[in-house]
Amino acid sequence: MSTSSSNKHFDLEYLKRKGLIKKGSEVPIPEALKVSSFSPGTPRGGKQREFCSLKKLFPGGEFIDTPFKQVFKLEKIYPPDTSIGRVKISDFFKFLNNFDRLFSILEKNDNLKNFQFEKLLFFDVESTGLSSGAGNVAFMIGLGFFNKKKDFVIHQYFIEDYINEKDLLFILEEFFKEKYHLISFNGKSFDYYLLKNRFILSRKFSFTLDNLLHFDLLHSGRRMWKNMFSENTLNNLEKMVLKFRRTDKDIPGFLIPEFYKNYLKSGNARVVEKIFYHNLMDIRSMLGLLIIQMQNLQSVLDGDFPEDINYNTMASLIYNIDKKLAIKLLDHTYDKDRKNRFATLKQLYIYYKKDEITEKYEEILLKMIKESREFNYFPYCELSMHFEHRLKQPDEALNIINKARSKMDTIMKLSDIDFTREIDDIIKRAGRLEKKCFKSV
Repeated sequence: MSTSSSNKHFDLEYLKRKGLIKKGSEVPIPEALKVSSFSPGTPRGGKQREFCSLKKLFPGGEFIDTPFKQVFKLEKIYPPDTSIGRVKISDFFKFLNNFDRLFSILEKNDNLKNFQFEKLLFFDVESTGLSSGAGNVAFMIGLGFFNKKKDFVIHQYFIEDYINEKDLLFILEEFFKEKYHLISFNGKSFDYYLLKNRFILSRKFSFTLDNLLHFDLLHSGRRMWKNMFSENTLNNLEKMVLKFRRTDKDIPGFLIPEFYKNYLKSGNARVVEKIFYHNLMDIRSMLGLLIIQMQNLQSVLDGDFPEDINYNTMASLIYNIDKKLAIKLLDHTYDKDRKNRFATLKQLYIYYKKDEITEKYEEILLKMIKESREFNYFPYCELSMHFEHRLKQPDEALNIINKARSKMDTIMKLSDIDFTREIDDIIKRAGRLEKKCFKSV
């Protein structure tokens, strides 16, 4: 059970930094107020946690002066041989020669061809809410980048109160001027717009994020692992792809705003210890996932198909670059994945249709009819059009349409499935074909 407001315990240095006590003043603090502090929930055993300041909890951290006030900075440096799940940081540098090409393919954005690894900045924001609205304040940001030694460096910047947000934005502005190739996880939907709003609302900065290149690992991850996992959250991809699990030092993301509010009440850094860990792991995992995505894509481009990807979405990524390889990839998944054969054949047919490889049409469409577990009107309709317009055989086209109508009628008698729209199309198509057949007699 938490302590009441009258029994909160504060640190003298914390009070001075917040401006509640003037520097140099000697204010006697009762010993009882220095022993323990508020913590969210009661720890096991009912014992309260010992009070701890940020500098005591993180000895390597420091307060950085800005033109406004201060921001707390914590730095972690990971050498190239550091493991992140099943990959190492050094694996990233194997792709430097093909770096911008892989980025542009993964994000389906030609603008990303200008990516430079020296300008990369991984970022993750922790805030007081779960929306990007005006009332949501950014209180921590994690920034990851490579130094000249190819170490992966993570800086975490943390503010002790809402009023210090300008200090955080000042630090970000300095980073974004030098490291302007952003990498995030779901940042295009949340972090980016949150920071953009905070810069505008601060009225202290003319800086804008609009001109920064931004690569979102969630989007590329959804394409690479589509329908393979129950969810594509960062935490789940860590387990399923990186083969990495966080320790009990972590905290669920939805609890972070409440923990920060508790810190504001108490000033006890132990309350936010798990937030620092959560933010740190997010940045590390982003790098790990990027390495694996680049590994998988490079393997596909080399003609070696890894097991843990969605071949259909990968084929769509590389189709405009190498059509033969995309079709080869779909042929591979057709043989490998029996459950999704219909979807694979449909994708193959669409590619053949784009390239007008007419000799493959009939073969693919007949396979689709055969492989479909449930009735699907698409291959019947396309096959009918193929015979009507390309082969000039309206009688065979009419026969195919009638077979589809017969199957629909049977299914509707035995189930609640409604084929009204498809039947309307068949009636119009059959009427036109019957006229063509009559003229050809």
